[in-house]
Amino acid sequence: MTKATHPPIPCPELPGFPSYDQALVFAERFRTSGEGAHRKGKRWATAQWTEHLNVLAIQLQTNIYAIVAYPPAGQVITEAKVAEVPVYYRGWLLQYGIRSQKWSLLAGSLEVGKGEFSRRWSELQGA
Repeated sequence: MTKATHPPIPCPELPGFPSYDQALVFAERFRTSGEGAHRKGKRWATAQWTEHLNVLAIQLQTNIYAIVAYPPAGQVITEAKVAEVPVYYRGWLLQYGIRSQKWSLLAGSLEVGKGEFSRRWSELQGA
């Protein structure tokens, strides 16, 4: 008996992830006050972006932050069905320049891929 394979359940809409510029706003709010967070700790905060997405801000090192947008359960649920897809997320590793007072992108999950993004995150977190 062979196991029937099922095609992935189509997701009518992918979650509307924030843009890089919007991620910078989250990072700046977290760095300066944590305004808008619905849960926060000393080095992290979460906020609801949309009905289907949360945003997590984490301080990995002094002036280095990870901003990650993700579905609350790590899955996209549409029409009472769970889409058969890997965990959706979009993330940015950002550094704030004290002298320049500007943000710079160290890595973005779309630009470097999720595996490399995770590797860099772990590297920065462990340093």
